[in-house]
Amino acid sequence: MNHRELMTSGQKKARFHFLQLPEELQDETIDGLDSGKLTLEAARDLLAERGYSLSHEAIASYYRAVRRERRLVEINSEVTRLITQFAETPAKENLEALLNMVISTALVGLADGNVRVKDIDLAKMFKALKTSGSQPGAGEPPKAEKSGGGLSDDLVEQIKREILTG
Repeated sequence: MNHRELMTSGQKKARFHFLQLPEELQDETIDGLDSGKLTLEAARDLLAERGYSLSHEAIASYYRAVRRERRLVEINSEVTRLITQFAETPAKENLEALLNMVISTALVGLADGNVRVKDIDLAKMFKALKTSGSQPGAGEPPKAEKSGGGLSDDLVEQIKREILTG
């Protein structure tokens, strides 16, 4: 899809003075900007040499809109591909993929300093675990009340209370 089709295919009809130029000159200008052979000022000068007066701001505005529309088309294509892939994949694999994405996003946020983790007092957590383990059946690991194993909901809540209230 070329730049004109991108800009005229949207819900709103594009109103750019750039689109009033001859199509060959539009294509030459956009191709030059895409390849880096033209700067905005050079594009303005090219148009002036051909007898058209258009500011580099007008060219920049159109070119930004073209790049934005290109990104939207790419994003839409990628989202459509992901949705199709998710529909064809078992739910367990989808959940694992989403969990991995959340974990990696959190790790990137931690590394960048955009996400912070609250400090946890491990002594309080171990005390909560020890206290819950000293109830009936002391010395044995806490029994899981869920069929999937792990800590019971009651134990998790007790640990949260111990950590938060200390």
